[in-house]
Amino acid sequence: MALILVMKYGITLLTVLLSAVAHGQACLEVNIRADSLNGKPIDGVMAYFPDYQEVTFTDSVGYFKYCDITNSELKVEFTHAGFISQSLMIAIDESPVTVVLDSRVNQFSELLISARYLKHSSNSISRLTDGDLLQIGAATVTEALEAIPGLRQLSTGNGISKPVIRGLYGNRIQTSMYDVSFDNQQWQDEHGFGLSDNGLASIEIIKGPATLKYGAEAMGGVVKLNEELPLPDGETRLDAVLSAFSNGLGFKGNLGFRTSRDGKFFRFRITSHSHGDYRDGNGDKIINTRFAISDAKLTLGIKKEQWLSQFDYMANVGKFGFLLEAEPFYKPGEKLDGRGFGLPHHEVYMHLFHWKNRFYLGKSSLEFILYSHLNNRQEQEGGNTISLDMSLNTYGLNSAWKRNIGKKTTLEIGNQSFFKTNRNFGARTIVPNANILNNGTYIYLEQHIGKWYFDVGARFDIKHVEALTTATLNNGKPGPGQNIKPFERNFTALNGSLGIFRKWAELLSTKFTIGSGYRSPNLAELSSNGLHEGTLRYEIGEPNLKIEQNLNTDLNIILELKQVTFSTSVFYNYFSNYIYLEPTGDEYIGFALYSFVQKDATLSGLESQCIYNPKFSRSLNVIAFYARVIGKTAQGEYLPFIPADRFGLDFKYSSKKHWSFSTGLRHTLAQNHPAMFETNTAQYTLCHFALSSDLQVFKTQLTAALVAKNILDKAYYDHLSRYKYYGILNPGRSININLKFNLYQNEK
Repeated sequence: MALILVMKYGITLLTVLLSAVAHGQACLEVNIRADSLNGKPIDGVMAYFPDYQEVTFTDSVGYFKYCDITNSELKVEFTHAGFISQSLMIAIDESPVTVVLDSRVNQFSELLISARYLKHSSNSISRLTDGDLLQIGAATVTEALEAIPGLRQLSTGNGISKPVIRGLYGNRIQTSMYDVSFDNQQWQDEHGFGLSDNGLASIEIIKGPATLKYGAEAMGGVVKLNEELPLPDGETRLDAVLSAFSNGLGFKGNLGFRTSRDGKFFRFRITSHSHGDYRDGNGDKIINTRFAISDAKLTLGIKKEQWLSQFDYMANVGKFGFLLEAEPFYKPGEKLDGRGFGLPHHEVYMHLFHWKNRFYLGKSSLEFILYSHLNNRQEQEGGNTISLDMSLNTYGLNSAWKRNIGKKTTLEIGNQSFFKTNRNFGARTIVPNANILNNGTYIYLEQHIGKWYFDVGARFDIKHVEALTTATLNNGKPGPGQNIKPFERNFTALNGSLGIFRKWAELLSTKFTIGSGYRSPNLAELSSNGLHEGTLRYEIGEPNLKIEQNLNTDLNIILELKQVTFSTSVFYNYFSNYIYLEPTGDEYIGFALYSFVQKDATLSGLESQCIYNPKFSRSLNVIAFYARVIGKTAQGEYLPFIPADRFGLDFKYSSKKHWSFSTGLRHTLAQNHPAMFETNTAQYTLCHFALSSDLQVFKTQLTAALVAKNILDKAYYDHLSRYKYYGILNPGRSININLKFNLYQNEK
C-alpha cells in the first residue's frame, strides 16, 4: 500500500514538473577530426550524452547533428577505437564545433591503454567495455576485473568471488547497478557477486574514496555496472552471445532484443550460465566448485522534450557449490561431469525494481530514482533442510539536482535514502533480524579554471541500526557470544573530498585527490553469533564497534610521449578503527572461534603502467604494469587478504581489417607477509592469449573470440583463494570460445 501511494504521488509530482517547464528545442552540430590524420574526419565516432542517456555516431565526413536539446550546455563523451576518449562540456550557442581526437596511443582496449576515459577527471578511473569482456573471456564479472592493475578477486572457487581494490573488499567497495547501491549480503567471505555480464555496456572502476556520490560503503572504491543504452530513435536490434569454457565444461547463452521508436524504447535480455567442477593445474577435479546463474532484464522507457522516464526490472537466480568440510575436494582421474546441486550450496534469488525520472530544466536537470531490491540467500548443507535462509529487502529513493553554471562549472546536490529489513527463516541463524535506515546528503562541484580542473564536495550521513530478538542468536545465554543482545545504534559522519587535475605541458599531466570516507559496522560485525559452515568458523560479533573512518590520498602522474605513455599512481590510505576478523585461539564444538576487532591501519602502494605504441606499427601495443599494496595495523601487524605484488606484460595487435591478437603473462610475486591466521604463498606466472575477429556469416555479423587462460596449466595457489588453506589449487588451463551474433539490425 505504501509503495502504491509513493508511486501515485510521484506521478503527480512528475506531471506538475512537466507542466512547469517549457523551453525551446535546440540542435548541436559537431565535426570530429583526427590529429594523426592531418585533421581528416573520422566516421563511426560514438557520441554519448549522459544527461539524455542517448548515443549517436558521426557519418562518413565525421559529422553529426543532435536535436531535441533543452539544456543550453551539454556534456558529451566521444569514443572511438584507436583514439583517446574525451569528455567535453559544449555550449549549444557555439554550435557547430570541431573536436579533435588524440590518436597517439592506439586504444586496443580503453581499459589497459588509459585510465583517463574521462580525460580531465581527478579520479582514478578504469573501464571495461562489452568488447573487452568478450575478449577477456571470463566466466564471471569479478574474474574479468582482474585484468585491471590493482584489481584482484577474493574467491572460493570459480563462481564465488568478490572484487578487491587496493587491498579493500566487501562492504568497503560499493557496487552500483542501475545507478543505485547493490547489496546482496556481501559481508561474508564466501558471499560472491552473483551477477552476470548480461546486458552490460561497460564496467567502470573508481579507485579510492567515492563516498560523496555513491554512498557510505564506497570508501575503498566503486564497481559501476553500466547497462546498455537505448538505441537511437527508429532502430531495432536482436543479438545473441554464446560462450563455451573447456575447464568445467561451462557454457553461457545470452539473447537480447532492443528497439526505439517515437521517443519510446524497450529492452529484454535473458541469459543462462552453467559450469561444472573445475580442474586444477594437476588435472584433478575439485568437487562442488560448480555454479549456475540465470537472469532476465526488462527495460521500458519514454523520452519527451524535457522528460526521460525509465523502468527496469531484473530477476536473478544463482546456485553456487561451496566447501563444507576440511577434506580434499578432488578425486584424481574422476570424470568431469555432474551439474546438480545435491552437495552443500548457496541459492540466491534477487529481484530489482528501478524507476528513474529525469527532467531537463534549461541549464539544470532534476532526477529521481525509486527502487527496491529483494534478496534471498539460502545455504543448503544437506539433509533436505535449508540451514540458512536470509531475506534482505531494500527500499530506496535517490534524488539529484545538477546545474551547469557557465561552460566551466557544474554543481550537483543530491540525497540518497534507503530502508532495509533483514529476516531469518532457516534452521540456523548467524546475523539477527534487523531494521536499517540510512540517509545521506551531498554537494559536489566541478570547476575548470584555465589549465586547472577541480572537483570538491561534502557529504553527511546518518544511519540507524536496530537488531531484533532472533531465536537463540542474541538471548544472552552462557557460551560463545553471550554478549550479543538486541540493540539500537546510531551512526553519523561528515566527509569531504578534493580533486585536482592539471596539464602542465603538452606531454605531462597530474592528478591529485584527497578524500575521507566512512563505513558503519555491518550486522555481521556487530552481532554475529554462530557457526558459518561455509567458512568453517564460529563467528562472534562486537556490538560496541565504532564507525570505520578513512583518509585517502592519491597522486597520479601521466607522461605522454609520441610512442610511449607512462603513468604511475601512488596512494596512501589511513584507517581509524579498521574492522577485521581474527581468531581468538579458542574452539567451540570443534570449530575455531573468530571475533571482530578494530585497530588503526594503513594501506599504501602504487600502480604503474607503461604503454609502447611504436611508430612503425600504430596497430601494435606493448603494455607493462606493476601493482603493489601493503596493509598494516598501527601495531605493525599485517592485515588479512592483502594481494601479493603483481607484474603484467601484454602484446596486442589490432588490425584495420577487423581482427586482433593479444598475448601476455601475469607474474604474481610471493606473499611473505600474511596476517596471523594466513600462510605464505609462493610466486607463480600465468600466460594467456586471445584472438578475435569480426566476420560475416550468412549475412549475419559475427564477432568471434578465442581465449586461452593459464596456457601452461600451472598448478598454483593464489593468496586470496580461500581454498588455499585446504590444499586446493586454483583452476588450471581453460580454452574459451565467445561468439556474438548480430541477428537483426535496422537503422533509420
